[in-house]
Amino acid sequence: MKLKITSFLLILAAISISHNTAFAQLSTYGYTGAVQYYTVPAGVTSVRIDAKGAGGGSGNGGPGGDGACMSGTFDVTPGEILTVIVGGQGLQWGNSGGGGGGSGVLTSGGLPLIIGGAGGGGAVNA
Repeated sequence: MKLKITSFLLILAAISISHNTAFAQLSTYGYTGAVQYYTVPAGVTSVRIDAKGAGGGSGNGGPGGDGACMSGTFDVTPGEILTVIVGGQGLQWGNSGGGGGGSGVLTSGGLPLIIGGAGGGGAVNA
């Protein structure tokens, strides 16, 4: 059975990329604090992206919220460079938790394909 390369999978807040081929390749992107890039392989014309924002930090009154999970399939051009941003986990600041970082993928023209919102920071006991 021959498989035509038409899509790959991208997961954010650990971004995994796999190609729909007989010999699947997998790449993973995690939080680095820097913008990352992915070049669409030859023959790939659409991508499935699962984006998860990072969770918020815990406060002394409760845990931070989970990041949002978003999914979709998008048309792309072989050779296109996608900008990948992976959000970081929120930290505890004193008695309260800081919000997490959102995750997303942008086109080569800077337009957002998908964004997974971040979780809010945890509460403070008064």
